[in-house]
Amino acid sequence: MISLLSLFVVPYACFVFYGEGFNPLTKPANPSKRTRWRHGRIMALASLIGVFIALLTAQIMGEPLLLAIAIGVIVFLIMAAVFSAKRIADFFWQGH
Repeated sequence: MISLLSLFVVPYACFVFYGEGFNPLTKPANPSKRTRWRHGRIMALASLIGVFIALLTAQIMGEPLLLAIAIGVIVFLIMAAVFSAKRIADFFWQGH
């Protein structure tokens, strides 16, 4: 039960953190908030994939829970870097 709950809670918390909003279904009216909203949705997708991989590793493959969580975090970090590659490149090219 907790594993299924984490499948929904972790991506939503990730969206709230990155998207700086509480509703992932409605697009903000302010254009400056749309990029954060879109980025929040992308990071929520990355965390959903990471949690799903962790649950799959723990339940089906029978790996220890800490190893499954570590695999899920690594998958999330790789997916987040891939999804955010343009934002990261823009940050470094602007001279920050």
